[in-house]
Amino acid sequence: MTLRVSELLGTSGDSAFSSLRHDYVDFPWFDARKSRQRVRSQAGTELELCLEGGTFISDGAVLWADGTTALVARRVPEQCCRITFSRSAEPQLAVRDATILGHALGNQHIPVEFDGNDLLVPVLTSESVLTDTIARLGLTTIEVHFGQERLFAQSPPTKAIAAGP
Repeated sequence: MTLRVSELLGTSGDSAFSSLRHDYVDFPWFDARKSRQRVRSQAGTELELCLEGGTFISDGAVLWADGTTALVARRVPEQCCRITFSRSAEPQLAVRDATILGHALGNQHIPVEFDGNDLLVPVLTSESVLTDTIARLGLTTIEVHFGQERLFAQSPPTKAIAAGP
C-alpha cells in the first residue's frame, strides 16, 4: 500500500509526534525540494509525495502519522567541502577571497550553506575537481576540508550569487 502525502504535518519534536515510534525516510539534500516523488521508509512503507510547489522537506519533518507511528524525513550525511575562512585575515583580503569564491561557485550554480564561519559546499563532481577549482583561485584566507555533513538539513540551499551580467 502506498500512502499519499500532500502536506507536511510538523516536526518530530512536536508534542503530537514525539512519543510515537519514528520510521525514517532518508532524503539527500537534492531531493528535499522535490514536491513530487516516491520514497520508501526504512521499514518499507511507500509514500507518494504530492506536496505544494516550493515545499522544503527539512530534517525531522513529519510526512505522515497515525496513533502509533510517524514517518519522519531524515537528512543523510553526504560528501561535502567545508571551507573555513580565517578569523585573523585582514578584512580587505577576506572580503576579496569571499567575493572571488562566491563568484566561482555561483558561475557553476553550486549551492552553498553557511555554518558559522564556514561555508559548506556539496561535492557535485569529485574532491579533486573541487580542490583544483578552489586552488586555481589563489585564495589565501581559507582552509578546505572534505567530509560527510547533513547538508541543508533545516533550510533550502542558497546559490552563490555571481557578480556581473
